[in-house]
Amino acid sequence: MAKNYRLIINSFKVGLFFILCSLLIIIFVTSKEEEAVLQNSSSSVASLKKNGEEKLHPEEANVVVESLSFSSLTNNKEPYNILAKQGVKTEQGDYYLLNVAANLELQSGQLSVNARDGKFKSNNDILELNKNVVLKFNDYLVNSEEVIINLYSNNFIAKDNVVAQKDNIKIKAEKLEADKDNQKLLFHGKVKSIIDLNN
Repeated sequence: MAKNYRLIINSFKVGLFFILCSLLIIIFVTSKEEEAVLQNSSSSVASLKKNGEEKLHPEEANVVVESLSFSSLTNNKEPYNILAKQGVKTEQGDYYLLNVAANLELQSGQLSVNARDGKFKSNNDILELNKNVVLKFNDYLVNSEEVIINLYSNNFIAKDNVVAQKDNIKIKAEKLEADKDNQKLLFHGKVKSIIDLNN
């Protein structure tokens, strides 16, 4: 009887040993696969950062996407479209963008903008653009280092080294914003106007 118990206990130990070994192998293989996926994702994020997205936070990054496009309507039912060559979606639902182009069909005219970097806060329809921002609004051409567009209320603000040109007039300012109805452009800070009388 004692031999039968020993045989059962030894069989149980051997079986338990094989089950534990199998579990360890499964855990090891799964962790290697997850590590490979994480390395692939982080290398995509790193390549995006290397291409110029200095504000990218890899710890926030969730999904890297190629050729992004967003389309919707403003509060006044005016259409807008955002295109980006590449972007990273964060867990919060924001998108860090590279090589951004956006167009808004406003009642007061067309607004188009291009920038090297951007961030689209999709939850509240805010588009923040940085680095070599070029904005065209009606007959104005505006260069700036930072432009913030509220796509819901269709207002925009340009900050940092603002230069606005129309025909033979060039205006430099620290900040430029459109009024509520986008009927007036308001310049703030140290404003300097240059009028070329030869044109």
